[in-house]
Amino acid sequence: MKSKKLIALVLSAALTVTAAVISPAITSATSTSSEKSITATFPYEGQTVSVVKPHVTNYVNAMKAQATGIADDYVINDLNGDSVKISDYCRLEYNDGRSKEVVLAFDAQGFDPSADFVVKFADNEALVGAEEIAATNSYATVNNLYLDKTYYWRVEEKTTGIVSPISSFTTNDFVRMMTVDSGTYNLTNVRDFGGRMTESGKRVKQGIIFRGSELIAENYTNGGGTHYKNLDDTMLDVLKNQLGIAYEVDLRGAAEANEITASPLGAGVSYMRVTNGGGGGYAALWNGTENNAQTDALNGNVKNKELLKRMFVEAFTNANEKHVYFHCWGGADRTGTIAFILGGLLGMSYTDLIMDYEFTSFAYNYRPHDETDPNGIYNFPKFIEAIKASPYYAEGKKLSAIMKDWMIGALGMTEKEVETLKNNLLE
Repeated sequence: MKSKKLIALVLSAALTVTAAVISPAITSATSTSSEKSITATFPYEGQTVSVVKPHVTNYVNAMKAQATGIADDYVINDLNGDSVKISDYCRLEYNDGRSKEVVLAFDAQGFDPSADFVVKFADNEALVGAEEIAATNSYATVNNLYLDKTYYWRVEEKTTGIVSPISSFTTNDFVRMMTVDSGTYNLTNVRDFGGRMTESGKRVKQGIIFRGSELIAENYTNGGGTHYKNLDDTMLDVLKNQLGIAYEVDLRGAAEANEITASPLGAGVSYMRVTNGGGGGYAALWNGTENNAQTDALNGNVKNKELLKRMFVEAFTNANEKHVYFHCWGGADRTGTIAFILGGLLGMSYTDLIMDYEFTSFAYNYRPHDETDPNGIYNFPKFIEAIKASPYYAEGKKLSAIMKDWMIGALGMTEKEVETLKNNLLE
């Protein structure tokens, strides 16, 4: 099934596997034939591995620890003192907002240098539908793995048919940051919208909705800046065939988007631009300009409300069939606004919604939830103030109820449409 397609990006560039990774002391799985043997050394059987960079791991651990002291994390709250600062974890000179590769390492004994090793990798123990990954220097790498999922793998030498026993590992349950990189071009700030648990005990589905930065086929200067090409054939293959993107939701202004009317991903990809002019609307809703745009929007005075409604009812509701990529320019503020509203509706915790906003800080764009940018680029506190000032807010009211009432009252969605949206995106 396309929505469950496993994405394994094999890197041919040299990668140093440390002695600790392939240490014989690690519990391993071994297969032998005569004097030849293959031993899986890392990850060790049953290990839980991280799919995010260490700085992200440290940040998430700190936020989760803070959340344990919150009485109700599904309402707007003070985050139990709000002691975790994203500035202590993000490195603005590095792009840590990418998936962390998992190295599959093995030890092969008794084979000559011409031996041809492959790794069979799948999300089921029978290895049905397994991907075959060429191994280089006794390792292979996989990337963009799902959260909280068990994967299975086996090494095979193709000439002799000798195989290792099947080994398994489980990914951690943090955030699914994505690496979308052709070697020449890359998209920044891309992550799977799904993966988080909700107040209902259900998880937001992974692999069907992605958020990120803009998609550019050719360089252009418009909308107040220069937009650089970031797509080539390899990128198109990853986005369309591996991620299954079939619907692009563009939150940029018309000039900012260079007046395009179709997705640069090409044939078979639907395109919807939901804009309020050159950077207005959602940026105002999020950033808190001084013209009361936030409060007006939350009170129901939303420009292009029919397009907003269509975005939720058509694009997001049907994401199981047509995977969605939604974005603005950098995938931070306007994109973050929609992610907060949709995540809130689905029952994500306030801590998870804060983290989803601040994760952008790991992709070159500093976005603290507790600070106001003197240049007016971001202002998360005013967004929360606007929610509290809206007629949909009440103290102690669940975020999911606030967002549901906003969709019905401000956008004119029916209760059935809202419930269908929720049911389709949860599992």
